[in-house]
Amino acid sequence: MSNAKDQYLEHFLQMAVALYRLGDGRDGSTEWIREQTRLRGYAEAGRVIGLVSSKEIQDAIDRAHVKVLGETRQQRRSRVGGPHGINSQDIDWELLDKPAYERRR
Repeated sequence: MSNAKDQYLEHFLQMAVALYRLGDGRDGSTEWIREQTRLRGYAEAGRVIGLVSSKEIQDAIDRAHVKVLGETRQQRRSRVGGPHGINSQDIDWELLDKPAYERRR
């Protein structure tokens, strides 16, 4: 029988795979958000009690992402863009060069 840490990480991986099988979350579905919240809570509990590190959690998330979506999170981000398909290179950041109080005028 494996130790508690291995069991925890295996269950976390299964939860992450189930989440990504629902999609990538860009559609904002209630089910995806609920499962993401559950996964985050499970991850935080493992970190708080000192069972796993943030890096171990991130490694499991990365493995689930590749397993379900066939590419790393970084590859997908560069192909699809950031949250909601927004790619930071496509944004005109020049507007933000002025302080907010000057932009409003």
